Amino acid sequence: MEKTYLRDPMPTISVILAVYNAEKYLKNAVESVLSQSLNDLELILVDDGSTDGSSAICDKYLTHEKVKVIHIPNGGPINARRTGVEASCGEWICFIDADDTMTPDALEKLFGASNDADIVIGEHRHVPQRAPRVLDSDTYRRMMLRNIGEVQVSLWAHIFRRELFTPDTFAADPGLLVGEDWVTNIRLSFNIKRKIVSLSDYIYNYTLDNPGSILHVVKKKSPEVLDFLRKELIKAIPEDQLSSYLPEITWKELLELDWFFHSHPGDREYMKSDFFKHILQDAKDSGMEMPYWLDEIIRGGNSFIANKIAYWKRHFRKKKEKDIFTDLWR
Repeated sequence: MEKTYLRDPMPTISVILAVYNAEKYLKNAVESVLSQSLNDLELILVDDGSTDGSSAICDKYLTHEKVKVIHIPNGGPINARRTGVEASCGEWICFIDADDTMTPDALEKLFGASNDADIVIGEHRHVPQRAPRVLDSDTYRRMMLRNIGEVQVSLWAHIFRRELFTPDTFAADPGLLVGEDWVTNIRLSFNIKRKIVSLSDYIYNYTLDNPGSILHVVKKKSPEVLDFLRKELIKAIPEDQLSSYLPEITWKELLELDWFFHSHPGDREYMKSDFFKHILQDAKDSGMEMPYWLDEIIRGGNSFIANKIAYWKRHFRKKKEKDIFTDLWR
């Protein structure tokens, strides 16, 4: 059931909330949006074929002047977010997960830093306060591809200028359930024309105890899932720019291997997977010589490369970016 109603032709911010079986958390998520100190907003609830009480909770907000409710057959988070954006009217787009909440001044803080920006990012954890950090699109994109915590890669805790969204924004395979928001963020990044602003303000409460959340789904990672994600990341990058970003992609692939080593000790079946073969191919396509430690892992066990990666992770922030990728292939 949906409603039609009159509203401002362009609210400042449209908040997209994709819903799937989140009845335990949904009311808190919705109320955190509707109680924002910046009230020139609309909230789009997209019920993605929920089978619990989420649909009924959504319908309780049908009479709210700032809320639009859309029910669709289950098609996954990529399709649900696309549906929400297409139904929205705001100058800026914001996403919130159905099991999370926003601080009362979240949108006010994000929008307050949006002058001459295409994206503004807040924090989901308490960090030392600092001046807003301004990034260019290339630096931001490389940070996201490395995905080691330099910048938030999820869609939540951001506002995005509406003009960043194109028909290709949500073109990733709808079957992608691990890292789908990361891939969408990468696609958005290639449309940036202004600056990106990263704030140290805590604005987003990320729920850790939802068994259906990505934090728990990630435990089901396999070489096949990781290779699926790799292919979607590569598809998100324009072909004529791919070679420039392959070192970052390969770096992230190595960190995924690190995760796999620790989660599956003694398992060498991954070496037969397409994911492992593609890591070697990505290194070759980047014009890099075959790293000696990959030869070592092919001949030996997991410990050599696992220890090497652990060293890089400890020292990455202490080194210049150009040096870490030199070291990576020694």
